[in-house]
Amino acid sequence: MNIQFVKGRSYAIVGESGCGKSTLAKLIAGLLPYEQGEINYDDLRVKKIALDEYRTMVRYISQETHLFNTGVKNNVEMGHEAGNYKDFLMALGMDEILARSDVEFEESKDLLSAGQQQRIVLARSLNYLPQVLILDEPTANMDIETAIQSLSIFNKLDDLTLIVITHADNNNLLELFDEVIYMEKSR
Repeated sequence: MNIQFVKGRSYAIVGESGCGKSTLAKLIAGLLPYEQGEINYDDLRVKKIALDEYRTMVRYISQETHLFNTGVKNNVEMGHEAGNYKDFLMALGMDEILARSDVEFEESKDLLSAGQQQRIVLARSLNYLPQVLILDEPTANMDIETAIQSLSIFNKLDDLTLIVITHADNNNLLELFDEVIYMEKSR
């Protein structure tokens, strides 16, 4: 496999379960070791870049939503104050959460739907915006309209290279991306 991702463009990687989409994403993000082949970042071999430095440039958001047992604001900011965290949430269609004062200080994520939890994680990624953002099934728990609204936010960001792993083979969603890469299971 030979893929080149161009700075500032957006990519959807589409395919059925088990075809290697998430494995590819983890390899690109430096989360899995590899023996063969080469992964380069700006013509540098990734293996020659310090891992902590690489992970500030390339961020991978897993398909498993992880919220900490704290309020929405803290889950978005994660120790790095984001004066505009409410703007991130509003842009992701979370007005209903922001209107509820109890959620701001709620210590439990039980009040949030799976789709709302995913959008909080997306808001967190807006707060920690790297040069390359890899989102693995970021909209799995959202209806198609919310998914399109949420992902279109990232396309408006200058200089961000966006790679989205998805099962969704929806034309309206895929139109958001500069390029769609289809993967198949090896037979």
